[in-house]
Amino acid sequence: MSPTYPGTLMIQPEVAGNDPLREVSARGDAGGGTIRSAGAGAGAARPISAEVLRDMQSDGNEVAIIDLRESRAFLRSHLLASTNVPIAQLEARLPTLLPRLTTRIVFIDAGDGASDRAAAFLLSHGYSALYALRGGVGAWQSAGYGAFQGGVVMALAFGSFVERACATPAIETSQLQQWRTQGRDLVLIDARRGGENSNESILGALDCPAAEMLLRVPALVRSTATAIVVTSGDPALAVLGAQSLRDAGLANPVFSLKDDRRARQATGTPITRGRSRLAPEPGGGNLLRARRLAHSLATRFGISIIDTKRLAAMRAEADRTTYVFDVRLRQPYASGHLRGSVNAPGAELVSLVENHLPVRHARLVLVDRHEVQSIVTAHWLRQMGWIDVHVLRGGLEGPLETWRDTRRLPGASSAGVSGNDPAEAAARGLRVVERPWEDLEALPLEVTADPSAAALDLLSRVEREPSVSFAIHIRA
Repeated sequence: MSPTYPGTLMIQPEVAGNDPLREVSARGDAGGGTIRSAGAGAGAARPISAEVLRDMQSDGNEVAIIDLRESRAFLRSHLLASTNVPIAQLEARLPTLLPRLTTRIVFIDAGDGASDRAAAFLLSHGYSALYALRGGVGAWQSAGYGAFQGGVVMALAFGSFVERACATPAIETSQLQQWRTQGRDLVLIDARRGGENSNESILGALDCPAAEMLLRVPALVRSTATAIVVTSGDPALAVLGAQSLRDAGLANPVFSLKDDRRARQATGTPITRGRSRLAPEPGGGNLLRARRLAHSLATRFGISIIDTKRLAAMRAEADRTTYVFDVRLRQPYASGHLRGSVNAPGAELVSLVENHLPVRHARLVLVDRHEVQSIVTAHWLRQMGWIDVHVLRGGLEGPLETWRDTRRLPGASSAGVSGNDPAEAAARGLRVVERPWEDLEALPLEVTADPSAAALDLLSRVEREPSVSFAIHIRA
């Protein structure tokens, strides 16, 4: 049985209504394409065994594992590094998840024929290397391979890895309360993904998602003696936020907070709900200091920084998938972003990596205005095994868009389906799923007697998977 961990398991809501791909298969059209019958035959995905898929995961070539089951089934048991795209969401999410037509795509379903329907739909848009795991997750487990429970497995395991490998200092909630009673000079940061701490947070904590901390937190401290305490409902983000400041060489004492609801209640920690104060973005000398710290981090961890000419060359390479992510928060992205970039705030990209990066061994280019959030995010993704990751120098220079990339599905005609145009989707009765893991429903998990032991057990299982290569890449 998969180990449990303290906190909550996040369930993305199921999409109501009919399956649009089932309807497409029945009527035989998809906005200008001709889709074959979704039954066995030329339009079906090629079935492969668990052993073949295992070899695909470790052969070094690009592969995406797309689990088409509904979210609850996926979260009960799934392959590590698989991406959950319930079939009703596939049309809307396809353009940004799978931009290259020749990437190997392996579907997993619940034995309901969803893999064949998805394959027929993708074939109509020019995709060619389509497979289905014969027997689904059950066959994978029967072959002796691991399946995992929960929605942020990779991030939880990585947070545990970093805490152990880097000896990230941590304190208990009781210690925080004692320091505050004594009047110790400290800054309390809630590192959850943007806006999440408005649900419930420790009184006095400033909202600052983990990838934003190096940009915003140094300007908040009075002196090098000011302690920085990082809390988060996601234990991995607390560790990663704290360690990113330490990795960049910030002189202040930095701690992650071992925080959970039971500890708050036991210590009488004051809680606030419905409020979220974002730490301000710095200017002037504080901004220059943040950029210096970030570039020191890039040098120490060997982060590649490229120019727009190199990015254009990467995008022109037909044999590689190149993702371009703007890792700023949503509002700055909406105000103006690089053409063709997709918004994935850094903390979200790391903690929900499977949702954003289905293609293993793909290339990543990260963008922000100041080369700070992108460097922080890149340095964590490299440790998680995404070696081919780059930061774009001057990422917001040149013409900008004020919405997001509206590319059509690959292979679609001018009368076809746009995966990203909200107006067009609404007219066709479809919902554009921008972030299907938002508006999530919480499913409580069993709180283990020893959370640290559970986290280490999860880490040991994850590290045995061929799709994982956690390592601390520090340049000598």
